[in-house]
Amino acid sequence: MSVSIDPQEMYVWLACEDGYHKFVGHVVEIDGIKFSIVPMEKENGGIEIVFSDLKSGSRLLALPIHAIEVALCNTKERTLAMFNERVWIVKDLIHRFGRKKVIRSINEKTMYMQIKYGEMPAIEVCHIEEEME
Repeated sequence: MSVSIDPQEMYVWLACEDGYHKFVGHVVEIDGIKFSIVPMEKENGGIEIVFSDLKSGSRLLALPIHAIEVALCNTKERTLAMFNERVWIVKDLIHRFGRKKVIRSINEKTMYMQIKYGEMPAIEVCHIEEEME
């Protein structure tokens, strides 16, 4: 199975209880299936990395990140390296469940989300450095 993380920050859409919400994240492709990776603050404190499928915005998996790891991710390169370490957990899940079953689940969630919230907006390139100026 191949794995690649696009280093370009993207605006991605996640399916939430009240519709699609826009977040800054990265796109990862695992064995031909695209997911978004979004670091997100948890309601009870702390940070987690949320993996969502790119077609429906539905959450696949959320992995907690220790505060020390967050502090060490002070550059884009370190952040991408930390994401790369976590991607292998998702890769293992796809391997265990089977690629076809994961794709079928994504397609079912996509149909459900389209009925519930309408068409998901397209992802966009995020020029975070330019926006911070």
